[in-house]
Amino acid sequence: MLKYVGAAISRHKHRFRNTFWLVGEDIFRRMLNFFLLIILTRYLGVARFGMLSYALNFLPMLPPLVALGTDKLTMQYLVHYPKKNAAVMGTALFIRSLMGVILIPVIFYVAYQLQPEDALLRWMMIIITSGVAFETSNVFGFWFQAKEKLAQAALARTVGFILAISWRLILIWVKAPLIAFAWSYLGERLLIFLCLGAVQMLTAKQFQRWRFDTKLAAELLRKGLPLMLTQLTLLLYLRLDIILLEHYSGPQAVGIYSLALRICDPLSYLGLALIMAFSPILIGLYKHKKKYYWQRLAGLGAGLSALGYLLIGLLIICAGPLIAWLFGPEYAAVGPLLSVLSWTVLLVYLGELKETTLILEKQQSFYFLSMVAALVLSVI
Repeated sequence: MLKYVGAAISRHKHRFRNTFWLVGEDIFRRMLNFFLLIILTRYLGVARFGMLSYALNFLPMLPPLVALGTDKLTMQYLVHYPKKNAAVMGTALFIRSLMGVILIPVIFYVAYQLQPEDALLRWMMIIITSGVAFETSNVFGFWFQAKEKLAQAALARTVGFILAISWRLILIWVKAPLIAFAWSYLGERLLIFLCLGAVQMLTAKQFQRWRFDTKLAAELLRKGLPLMLTQLTLLLYLRLDIILLEHYSGPQAVGIYSLALRICDPLSYLGLALIMAFSPILIGLYKHKKKYYWQRLAGLGAGLSALGYLLIGLLIICAGPLIAWLFGPEYAAVGPLLSVLSWTVLLVYLGELKETTLILEKQQSFYFLSMVAALVLSVI
């Protein structure tokens, strides 16, 4: 038995190494973020933390709009067509850069519509979401992922993240106003963009050849628009509750609910990191060896389910006492919430795996309709 395990590890050594870098980077970042979260929640208090969380709630909605649903397609093209990498990279960068410019006035309009009276909250939304201009850094990450060179990307993101965390700790130390933290989140996007861009230029010697391809852009957009609608529907389904909660109950309730979500978020990303690391393998097997593709897919699904159930059990057992000890008695209401929200960890794992397989099988429309149904049910 050990012989076969050793042979499997040896055969997929570079893949395990990539998984190590993805998971290792995530664990390191989540640990620092959790440490900062404890200090930040105590410094801001429930109401001000709720205001910051409300503004941050819109940040995940930007990547699908900037990429127009072409994220996973970009990585697929980089894996399937290595000779066209220059055109793929140039086209993907152009699409994101153009959309970043277009979305800035849209951000101002939405912020004024949602918060016509609260100027502080409105400007926090505008400042934080203006990081859309630096979303092109994701393209660099896709290149490293497709080439299975995740160490460089992980190190670059970590450097930018450490600088941003240090910035926030200084703000807490000097007792900075709330809006200063909004600027720190915008600065984090800029730092990661600069770090990833620098490593990309040093690693990819042919970046000067990147070019925009009109035909490729049309193909990516045609396939990507259903994915964009699906991702936006999913994000609205996941984020609409905070928008409604702020409108009807105020920032105090948002602070409690957001802390519960922030605790679940790092656990969700553990499974997503595994899916990201094994996506190139699944893409290659689907194209050339369908039989082995289904075997690997079933194995990955079983592993993600086991991980999800383990994390749910730990959250239900340990969350209550730890919340009051770490964050203070004013956040005690977070414990019961986590008993329910912990189940979303497993659903996120399986949902992301389903999205990956449906894209490979060109069933984006089916996935979109399922997300629309989920959104309608959540509103009802």
